[in-house]
Amino acid sequence: MTACLIPEVGRTARLSLALSGLIVACMQAEAAGFAVNGSFTIQHTRDMRGRPTKVEGPFSIKCRDCQWLIRSRRSDQTTDYEEDGCDGTNVYSLTWFASSSRGFNSGAARITAGIVPFNSPPLNRILWLIYASSCYLSNAPANRLPALMSSSDRHAYLFYPEQPAEWRSTGTAMPLPVVAILYDDGYFRYWPDDSFGFMTGPPNAQKWRPPYDQGFTNAVLSVESFFEHEGGRIAREATFRCFLRKRDGTSPRDLALGTTYTFFGSNISSDIQLTDFRPEVKGVVLVTDKRFEKHKNPTYDVPYRMGNRWPSIEEVRQSPDFLKQQKAQLINIRVARAVAAAPQQAAPVSPLKRAVVLSVLSVVTLLGLVLILTKTLRKTNPR
Repeated sequence: MTACLIPEVGRTARLSLALSGLIVACMQAEAAGFAVNGSFTIQHTRDMRGRPTKVEGPFSIKCRDCQWLIRSRRSDQTTDYEEDGCDGTNVYSLTWFASSSRGFNSGAARITAGIVPFNSPPLNRILWLIYASSCYLSNAPANRLPALMSSSDRHAYLFYPEQPAEWRSTGTAMPLPVVAILYDDGYFRYWPDDSFGFMTGPPNAQKWRPPYDQGFTNAVLSVESFFEHEGGRIAREATFRCFLRKRDGTSPRDLALGTTYTFFGSNISSDIQLTDFRPEVKGVVLVTDKRFEKHKNPTYDVPYRMGNRWPSIEEVRQSPDFLKQQKAQLINIRVARAVAAAPQQAAPVSPLKRAVVLSVLSVVTLLGLVLILTKTLRKTNPR
């Protein structure tokens, strides 16, 4: 946000004119933003099990104040694109596959509370850090960053939203990272059942085997060149490298390069024809709404279908889908607590055992939903 200093003026008329001009200038400055179009390359050093080790594609960013919109399209995707947007309060994520859809849905969507894209694809999370993290960095501690590249279970951000980091920003009015080093703190956090276990409380924390139990470098971002744009410095060329532990590693620095993301911005402009930074929805999509997960009495992953618009949180709270999910969640929590109460192994549950647990849990949940639906039908259609 641009600071506007109003000088002292002696006469009322001159003061009025000055104030009017400065207010307009302030509004223009606050509304100033940027749009960047560019391309990316993802290079994997390990075997991707039949998938290409090199992936390319275009990206676009639009950013103004604490609002942003990010779109990317990977060459190995069967979907049309991945798009994430933030209105300053929530993150709206859209996977669009209308061109290949033969069913009822044109896409899949997720809504996450806050300004950090925890539930977005890794590529868009990295683009957010490079181009759209200024509002977060303005108030971030010098030794922490969002857990964008954590190795822990996917819901761990609910309890551990940040990870150790070192970073340096551009130092401009809209700070963006020049260098960032993200660290793993030496722990792998998990639930015996990641699909529902997070509803029961914080995850188990298990140390990595030595020497990685001391922590290690998780990823490194470096911006090599910038666009000089209206007093700000916006990344033109950037590299993001992800590192892996070695099986035979002998020190925390003994790491293998896993994936390298390189970004090149081809152009930048101030022409942002947007008033709504949420992804545009042009059909029916299946939504997973996560806006209620940090409430005092949370309700997780509320599913529903929507068409051509994003519903407000109050609208969802009063919907039958929300009430149905609250009831179904009670069943999920009971089963998850039973799994958590079972004797724990020294290591996370194996994929086979987890698959068995998930299968049982899915059947139980489905039966619960059938019972709820049956009761509802009987009430609405009494004999």
